[in-house]
Amino acid sequence: MSGKKQQRIHKLMLEMICWAYFILFAYAACSKLFAYDKFLITMSKSAMLTPYAGLLAWAVPLTEIVLALLLMFHRFRQIALYGSFSLMIMFSTYIVLVLYFTPEVPCGCGAAIEAIGWKWHLVLNIFFMALAATGLIIKHSIDQYESGPLPKTPHQTE
Repeated sequence: MSGKKQQRIHKLMLEMICWAYFILFAYAACSKLFAYDKFLITMSKSAMLTPYAGLLAWAVPLTEIVLALLLMFHRFRQIALYGSFSLMIMFSTYIVLVLYFTPEVPCGCGAAIEAIGWKWHLVLNIFFMALAATGLIIKHSIDQYESGPLPKTPHQTE
C-alpha cells in the first residue's frame, strides 16, 4: 500500500475515533446536565464520591464537553486524546472499585449506559480506552509522515 493511501486511511480512522468520542462525551455530558439533580444525588450515594459530589457533578460533564470540542480541532487532537484516555481510565477504575469493593452500585450515567449494566459499561470503557490509544498511535504516524523524514545524523551519512 502506498504511503499516501495509508495516510488517507489513517486520517479517516482518526476522524472516526474522534467522532466516536465526540458522540460519547456529548451524549454523556448532556444526559448528566439535563438530569443534573439525579446525577448529583447518585454521585452523593457513592461513599467514595460523597465529599466531592457537588464539584464532580459539574466537573465531569464540563470535562466531557471540553474534550469533545477539542477533538473536533486537529490542532488539539493529541492532547484531547490523552485527556480522553485518562478520563476513561478514571471512569474504569471507579467502575472496578464499585463493582468489587462496594455493597451498593449507584449509576449516574446516561440512560443508554445504565441499561447495559456495570460489567458491560466497563467493557465499553476499555473499548474506548483502546480507541484513544489507537488514535494516539495513528496521530503520531500522521504527524511523522507530514513532517517528512528526519535529518540524517553525521554517522548515518558515512
